[in-house]
Amino acid sequence: SHARLRMALVDAFQKIAEPYMFQQIDGQGILLASFGVALSAELMTLYTVGALYGATAADAFSVNVGASVNTVAKLAQGILSAAISVHMSPFTQEVTLVLTSVPLTQVL
Repeated sequence: SHARLRMALVDAFQKIAEPYMFQQIDGQGILLASFGVALSAELMTLYTVGALYGATAADAFSVNVGASVNTVAKLAQGILSAAISVHMSPFTQEVTLVLTSVPLTQVL
């Protein structure tokens, strides 16, 4: 079901994000790119086994860790985010999940 897939995605994304929590955020975007690649690799695995819908992987999912999601202000606070869009079936619209990793000392 879509609810179970969404829960599995959130769990997988949280596990992927955990090692990035206290990493130094660099000015070249290397950490952000690595984060995006790790998330995309998980989604590619799900796409390959047929859990995501689309004629191509690009139709089935996208990961955005760019400047529109990770503003300079958020990065300065140690907040790392990703906007992840997925198609779970031919009958649903694209679903976007926003993953935000906040340091434990950060006030929300």
